[in-house]
Amino acid sequence: MKKNLKKILILLILFVLAVAGYFTWSWMQLREDGAVYTSIEDANLPVAYVNILGRRMNELDGFVEDSQKAAGRGDLTLLPADRKLSVTIDKLDSQITGMQYEIRSLDGERLVERTTLDHWEQSGEEVSAELPIQNLLTEESEYRLTIAITTEKHPAIYFYTRVMWQQESRVQEMVDLAVSFSEKTFDYDSARELTTYLETDPNADNSSLGHVTLKSDFSQLTWKGLSMERVSEPEIHLRELQGIIGTIDLKYVVSEMKDGKAAAYYDVIESFTMKLGAQRIYMMNYDRRADQIFTGESSAYSGDRIQLGVSDAEDLQSMQDEAGKYRAFVANRALWIYDTGKKESTKVFAFRKSENDTRVNYDTYGIKILDVSEAGQIDFAVYGYMSRGNHEGTTGIALYRYETAGNALTERLYLPASTDYGNLRQDINQLCYLSGGQTLYVLMNHAVYSVDLTGKEYMVVADGLTEENFAVSTDASRIAWQDGADIYRSTKLHVMNLETGKKDEISFQEQTVIRLIGFVGTDLVYGLAHPNEQLTMDGRVTGLPLYAVEIVGSNMEMETRYEKPGVSLVDVRIQDSRVHLSRMHQIGSGYQPMDEDTLVCNEEVSKDPLDGIATLNDSAKGRLYCVKLDAGKTARSTKVHVPKQVAAEENDVIVLQNNGAAAQRIYSAYSEGRLKGSYAEFSSAVQAAYDGMGLVTDENDRVVWVRANRSDAKTIRDVQNMAGTVSRYLSDMADGKTTSSDGTELIDARGLTLNQILYFVYAGMPVVAYLGDGSYGLICGYDAYNISCLWYPGTEFAYTDKMGLNDAAAFFEGNGGNDFICFLAN
Repeated sequence: MKKNLKKILILLILFVLAVAGYFTWSWMQLREDGAVYTSIEDANLPVAYVNILGRRMNELDGFVEDSQKAAGRGDLTLLPADRKLSVTIDKLDSQITGMQYEIRSLDGERLVERTTLDHWEQSGEEVSAELPIQNLLTEESEYRLTIAITTEKHPAIYFYTRVMWQQESRVQEMVDLAVSFSEKTFDYDSARELTTYLETDPNADNSSLGHVTLKSDFSQLTWKGLSMERVSEPEIHLRELQGIIGTIDLKYVVSEMKDGKAAAYYDVIESFTMKLGAQRIYMMNYDRRADQIFTGESSAYSGDRIQLGVSDAEDLQSMQDEAGKYRAFVANRALWIYDTGKKESTKVFAFRKSENDTRVNYDTYGIKILDVSEAGQIDFAVYGYMSRGNHEGTTGIALYRYETAGNALTERLYLPASTDYGNLRQDINQLCYLSGGQTLYVLMNHAVYSVDLTGKEYMVVADGLTEENFAVSTDASRIAWQDGADIYRSTKLHVMNLETGKKDEISFQEQTVIRLIGFVGTDLVYGLAHPNEQLTMDGRVTGLPLYAVEIVGSNMEMETRYEKPGVSLVDVRIQDSRVHLSRMHQIGSGYQPMDEDTLVCNEEVSKDPLDGIATLNDSAKGRLYCVKLDAGKTARSTKVHVPKQVAAEENDVIVLQNNGAAAQRIYSAYSEGRLKGSYAEFSSAVQAAYDGMGLVTDENDRVVWVRANRSDAKTIRDVQNMAGTVSRYLSDMADGKTTSSDGTELIDARGLTLNQILYFVYAGMPVVAYLGDGSYGLICGYDAYNISCLWYPGTEFAYTDKMGLNDAAAFFEGNGGNDFICFLAN
């Protein structure tokens, strides 16, 4: 017996020594490369909610720095009639030691109120408080509310929301309808009540559960008869309330049940846009997106594919190394790599830890794969709100490298951002390029930065960029931008090869204006024009009459030049591998239209955003997505790994600074509860928001246009007395101003339809409608059948007349080409 105990003791000592030796060796190895490996920390910051409309709503992220822009437009909190706002802060890891709030104008310039609270109630991880907001708010105006707390473990945590005060509101009816509508989609019989809202279109795509709208059929709306159950209670977010139009989002997780067990889980986001009527609520838009949560189970690996399941496909990505051994893919904001040789998968990165952890199941971050090497090395970027880890509570871009050889994940770089996830997403999707593994080129806040990963230094390559003066090649390896702020007077074009770092300039000794058009693949397309030959219309420059178009390849050698005597090109558009030329024949000082011409390029331009992602049809679920492996490669997962080590390189945080903001006013389009895009042209922003019944804001987050929020009739009184003011506004626009001295915003709405610009008449300002000959009328009223116009404003011949809506729409399009100027009073 004693001998056995002695043997056991010896074996135990040897085991302890072996373990100690292993960790000592591991520690020495880590010291050799200078990295300190730690696990990605769990979420430590709390979340906040507002208690309004009888519900807990508007889950708010916590930020560790006071940066309103990083929170974005965010949710809207409707204050109760007495302005006493109840808030709940949950998931606290320590006691709160202080709390205050402040209210400012949306642009942050004007402080309305700042109050320190001396009372709150804390029970475990949850705190309840009431904000006694003062009677200083203008009714139905939006403000920015910041709630700041300090805890025993955190010096400061900030939560942001827009707030609005109304004495009377029917918003609760909208919220109740959204919740009821969503619940009924899970029950076939109850869902029959929803058919009154459907606008089923036989031409609609009913092939996928990943995206469902009011145009989808009843089977799509009710999950094709699948047995679906909610796993989590819906998060309710009030996104917008503009007059009688409201947008509400619901976010939750559902499980697909088979034999009483969950067979699959899905992230679901529903967006409702509603209009308050006198007798009922009208459903203006409904958008449901579902993404199956990929868990890496062995059943997903079969044949030459890895099945991802139902998806709206917006964030799916895939990339493989040149030899096809390693296939990386992104699904549900998680990055995976599959080793086709070992038949093993690794979940490289994900913030999500469980299906219902509210602190990490955010949809406010994304992942972009940058490179996959034959050695199994992946470079990728994580951008947006960081919900856990050493940058928790900030917004930015983190660059990571994963190496399969050591199953190690290294954070190489972190770039804090002073903007929100929506803006970061559109910038990253346009340009985020890793050159040679050592230089990162990224577009952020209208500037391109070059970041040296070795020296941890950066430089501004170009700034003041918009979609009008900047272009990126299809493979993102080349960029081009115009010199100067005026896109119609630029005499120099900059071109840069990001892979080599080589910069080139295109300019001419003789006076020549250069207009950037874009890229066909990696071939650069630009136009040439004579100075002082700008196309002008009613005091505004509308374009350049190009006398030639040139196309140069990646080696900067001329490939094509299009020029014909007496022919001017007034519009050049790139579509796939074709360059479409709208031509005019110059006759004296005027132009006569000609037939369109087309240049066909040999450059390969089709870069499929779903390269490596295939689809298949399932009889029960419809279209499913899968990762496609090369011929001869089989998918069979025997193991699913996670990185054993996570390293943060020393001094990896770099704060990018840029003093060159966009030279033009930027308009942002929102619909379905999210940012659709930012544009220098107002008409482009309206078109982006239009289908989703959305809205447009300016750079100060002020709403300047809403599609559905206008009354059935409106008449502007004493419009004749406004003629002089309108004339002054037009003179200001001709001088390049975007805001008048009285604060009125001046908006070039050229290209919009009559129906789209009537919003400004509803808002109380007449609309200038140019007629193509320099004259204009003022649209000053409308009803269900007609519009009212003041002709010859400011003269003794002025008179008001009515036109039928359809006749007026055709008239303004045929006379002036829908050339409108709109005004928005301060």
